[in-house]
Amino acid sequence: MRIAILTEDELEKIINEAARVAVYELMAAMMKHEPDEMLSLGRVAAMLDVHVATVRRWIREGRLPARRIGRRLFVARRDLIRSAHRLKRQEDDHDQDAATGSRGASCATRR
Repeated sequence: MRIAILTEDELEKIINEAARVAVYELMAAMMKHEPDEMLSLGRVAAMLDVHVATVRRWIREGRLPARRIGRRLFVARRDLIRSAHRLKRQEDDHDQDAATGSRGASCATRR
């Protein structure tokens, strides 16, 4: 038996990565059932555990494809599955940078 000593941050990183993989696999399995289903931005935000404004920003930046139906935007389930893991990882990295203050100077000048 091998015992590893981890810091709290290392353990948290391992757990978060395992959860991300599990969510990605679940979403891939869901895609097999209804690949052409169109999801509202609220549903996308809930599935990825982010704010709707974050989903809108991803669409505006071209990082998440969306389709307009009438006046509303929708994301195809297959597009979400293709993009979800990368987007969530980038958002988590962004949040971590903001929390540590490494982007503080650039954020202050955006106002």
